[in-house]
Amino acid sequence: MGALLDFYEGIGRLMDALDVPGKACFDAASTLVNYALGVAAQSAALTRLIPQNSELFYVIPQALTR
Repeated sequence: MGALLDFYEGIGRLMDALDVPGKACFDAASTLVNYALGVAAQSAALTRLIPQNSELFYVIPQALTR
């Protein structure tokens, strides 16, 4: 749980740097955290579906970072 709190605090610092108004800060931070966790979950699920010796194992992550 500590890592998630650290992640939220990092996002909170970004919200401060962007001068997000106080009332909107929690909503904006929550949206970014949920987006990042969703992308991470999708990436993890994808890597479990593709065999490591498959050519797609190397091609798909490169395509996602472009």
